[in-house]
Amino acid sequence: MSRLIGLIDASDAGGVGGDGNWKLVFHLAAWRVPGEAVERGERRCELPVSDSALTRWMVRLRPYQVVSLDVAKVARGCTVVRKILRAGVKDAELERVASELRAPVKVKTKRFGTLALDRRYGWYEGNARWSGKKIKLTLSTHGDALATAEKLFSAEKRWAKQVGEFTVGKLLELKNDVWLGEGEKDVTKQQFLSRLMLESIAIDEGGRFTFWFGDGDLFWGHAIEVYGSITGGLKDATLAG
Repeated sequence: MSRLIGLIDASDAGGVGGDGNWKLVFHLAAWRVPGEAVERGERRCELPVSDSALTRWMVRLRPYQVVSLDVAKVARGCTVVRKILRAGVKDAELERVASELRAPVKVKTKRFGTLALDRRYGWYEGNARWSGKKIKLTLSTHGDALATAEKLFSAEKRWAKQVGEFTVGKLLELKNDVWLGEGEKDVTKQQFLSRLMLESIAIDEGGRFTFWFGDGDLFWGHAIEVYGSITGGLKDATLAG
C-alpha cells in the first residue's frame, strides 16, 4: 500500500462519470508521504465510487481538510486513490499550510477598489458600477485581466450599447418564436432591453469578458451569457443555467 497524507484545497469535491461508473474528484494543495517532507502544488485525485458513496464523500470532504489516502497509482498527472483511509487527520505541518492558505489575499485598485481572492475558483472578486448600477466584478488574476477591465469600463457607454444591441439581435427572435408564455404577446426590442438585468462581469486572463444578465423572466429564469473580447468584439449571446 502507498500511503499519502494530503491537504484538500479550497474547492469542493465533485464527481465525473455516470450510470454507476462514478469517480470522486478532489484536489490537494499540499501532501506528504509519512516520514517525508511536505510538497506543495496542485494534485488531482480520483476515487472510483458508487452513486451513494459519491454523494456521501462530496458532503464529507471539506476544503482545507487533511485526509489519509491509500494510493493505487499515479498516471497522467492524476493520483488514483484506492481508498480514503480517514478524513480529518491531525497533521501539524499540513495544518500550518492550511492556515496560510486561509489568509485573505486582497489587491487595491484605483477604479474598482479592493478585490479579494476567492481561492475556490482562483479569481479576484469585487464590486463595480455599470450604467449607474452596482454589479459584481470578477477577474481571473489582477494582471492582464485588470488591464482588460480598465479598457472595458473606460468605454462603458459604447460597450453597454453594443452588448444590448448584440443580445437583442441574438435572442429576441428566439424569445418570440419559442419562449412566449400562454397569452403573452411578442416582446419588442425596448421591452426586451428593459428586462435585462446585468448582474456581473467576469474577465479572464486571456482578455475574454463575459456579461452575465438576469433574464427578467424573458426565458423563464435562465441566465443570459454574452461574451467577447476588446480586440475581437462580441462573439455570442446564449442562455445558461
